[in-house]
Amino acid sequence: MPALKVDKRKWLKLGIEYFSTLGKQGINVEQMAKKLDCNKSSFYHHFQSKKNFLNEMIQYWYNESMEPIITEVDGIREPRLRFERFLILGFKDKSRKDLMFFLRKEAETNTKLNRLLKELKKTRVEYGALLIQKLGYSREVAIQKAEILYLFYLGWYEINKTSKKGEDIKDAIKLIKTFIEF
Repeated sequence: MPALKVDKRKWLKLGIEYFSTLGKQGINVEQMAKKLDCNKSSFYHHFQSKKNFLNEMIQYWYNESMEPIITEVDGIREPRLRFERFLILGFKDKSRKDLMFFLRKEAETNTKLNRLLKELKKTRVEYGALLIQKLGYSREVAIQKAEILYLFYLGWYEINKTSKKGEDIKDAIKLIKTFIEF
């Protein structure tokens, strides 16, 4: 007999997993409830609608994607090691599959999501710029380099998201060192 309720975070994590491979079509409450061994009412208890679920899932992903990285990186004192750790943590997670593609597609019609994605980009670029500035670059140059780094990451991820080699991260860092000295 399925459980009546499942923890909200389990729904959100599963939603990210499904959304990352199938987009909005992956958010099938019946299939997700079956996977979580619970009733569909558990979903509606937590989220009331698919739209609410999607917004909460994206907010959850947003929080989970940056906070652990910032927490770990902020614990390192030496600027070069700090920046390198930031890169390694950012580049090593390939679990998101096509999440960003589907998020951008959904953001075309979802203004809340569009704002959230802009906020995420701003947070990533500003944090990257802060780390780059600590390497000795001016604020203006650090922001430019952080913008380039962000765009480089998006392209790199798209090409390497299915790669299982650790060498691709080393190669990425080697390329980054051509425009950011550390």
